[in-house]
Amino acid sequence: DKKDKKEVKESSSSVFPPQLKSLHMPAAEAAEKDKKEKKSKKERKIASIPTKEVELSAKTAFRDESRPFGIELDGALVVDLADDGAALTAGVEIGWRVQEVAGKAVPEDDVGKAAKALREAEEKMEKSKGKAVSVTFITEEPDHWKQASKNLAGMRK
Repeated sequence: DKKDKKEVKESSSSVFPPQLKSLHMPAAEAAEKDKKEKKSKKERKIASIPTKEVELSAKTAFRDESRPFGIELDGALVVDLADDGAALTAGVEIGWRVQEVAGKAVPEDDVGKAAKALREAEEKMEKSKGKAVSVTFITEEPDHWKQASKNLAGMRK
């Protein structure tokens, strides 16, 4: 009787093509496979996003605590740069988004998180007498900016 069950198991697994085998795998195994595929897609998407690592440094923290390194942010989006800030000198551009500060990921949509991470890094830099802080920016314009640019271009014709 056990032998018959084993034969049925073996034959049923070979009957289904590989793309249908997932329909017959245990739920936990299927969930794990799905999780790995989603993670892989996310990693490929992240790898294709253009980024730039910038070293920010100054002897003292920027005078306005709400604009670390002279960067005004909306979430993680750079919306303005102070003329006398370290960010402008280092080549940071409006429209870039903060991705990492000192190797730590910054949530893009959490209001205040990017500014807080930059300010903490700026204060740490000041205590270490100007040791540069590495900041990675996403240099691609946000989708809503791209759409606005297209709309403006259409209006000019």
